[in-house]
Amino acid sequence: MAQSDGLQDSPVDRQNLSELEEKQRIIDRAPFRKLKIDDASILDSIEGREICGTCYKSRKFFCYTCYTPVIDRNYIPRVKLPIKIDIIKHAREIDGKSTAIHAAVLAPDDVRIYTYPEFPAISKNDKVVLIFPSKTATSVEALFAKEVINGDEVSFKRISNELPVDRAIFIDSTWHQTKAIYKDTRLRGIRNIYHA
Repeated sequence: MAQSDGLQDSPVDRQNLSELEEKQRIIDRAPFRKLKIDDASILDSIEGREICGTCYKSRKFFCYTCYTPVIDRNYIPRVKLPIKIDIIKHAREIDGKSTAIHAAVLAPDDVRIYTYPEFPAISKNDKVVLIFPSKTATSVEALFAKEVINGDEVSFKRISNELPVDRAIFIDSTWHQTKAIYKDTRLRGIRNIYHA
């Protein structure tokens, strides 16, 4: 099987990529079609700003410094994720503009945000991936494929009864700022995954 930039380049992979690209085009045309989204019009009725109970700063719906709601928690859903998420945010990334904050507000038990050079602790036993489109990155689909060797033949079987990772790391920064974080030695050896 030929390799190109660390990615498999077989006819089957190209066919799978074409299918994934077509699925993504459908999703892009109506990204929220299959989601059950509650009516958010109640948020339009909230006037003014509230004071965060932790940092005492004025905020509208949630505190982007403390990652907590400042309005009644009944208005903001709480989500349980199947894996832990670590987000490494560049120090120059503006907190109020970062969409990573939303993840921490919605899933506070599963999402942690670190401001670089602060870093999550990573042990050798962690099944962790870095979501980053590097030259050696593999697809999310490949993450769910298990290599099966039968004599001289190698095939791939889709993993369906378990998650192959228990943690994912994201970098939250501009592309220009990403290099400093990506090149940090603490990320070496972590499998890179891209989302097509």
